[in-house]
Amino acid sequence: EINEWNRQQGSTESVLNLRRMTNIGTFRAYLNEYLRNHPRIRKDMTLMVRQLAPGDNGLPLEIYAFTNTVVWLEYESIQADIF
Repeated sequence: EINEWNRQQGSTESVLNLRRMTNIGTFRAYLNEYLRNHPRIRKDMTLMVRQLAPGDNGLPLEIYAFTNTVVWLEYESIQADIF
């Protein structure tokens, strides 16, 4: 898919105009699928994993998801399982 998009753009000389597969992009896709298949994450509510602006401590990812419980200890256990 990425190679096809790059070919359609007709620009192979400059890497600035091309899409590239990155480790962070691959990890985001993995994490998104992991959460979609997690038994304790709600499937009927918003779920997203997004990349935030780089900072002094690295490249942060934001996970936005809802658990299927409101019991605080269960929530903490689910969160610990994800992180």
